[in-house]
Amino acid sequence: MQEWNASKVVPAMAFLTNGIVRGDRGFLPYPDPLDRFPDGSEFQVYDEFANVLPSLLYDEDISYAAAKAAFHELPVLPIEKLTGQELTRAYREVGFFVSAYAWMKCAKFDIHDPHETVIPENLALPMWKASKKMGVRYPI
Repeated sequence: MQEWNASKVVPAMAFLTNGIVRGDRGFLPYPDPLDRFPDGSEFQVYDEFANVLPSLLYDEDISYAAAKAAFHELPVLPIEKLTGQELTRAYREVGFFVSAYAWMKCAKFDIHDPHETVIPENLALPMWKASKKMGVRYPI
């Protein structure tokens, strides 16, 4: 990828051929990312958990302990077997889960509450394996 000197004026269309920005989609990825895992995939549990995640974080009827327990119930899945868009989807979802777990206490109670500093194995391992496979040096 060509580096641009900040002091130069860069024509708006200059980036359209760099594989990152497209004239018809701007910064939106192409092709569209998967919006769910295929039917029958063992990874559908991630989609199901993602659907209930807002309730776990913000529903006042769900206690912090119950929400935390729900995270611990997620199975450790063989994320390293995934490729392409399925790997990207799993990486994105697990990244949301890790972030939500770390900040859940702050979301449920007070932003100034201390956040979690230890991530459970069933989230940490898939995050690490997917990051390694995708070449992400510094995951969330």
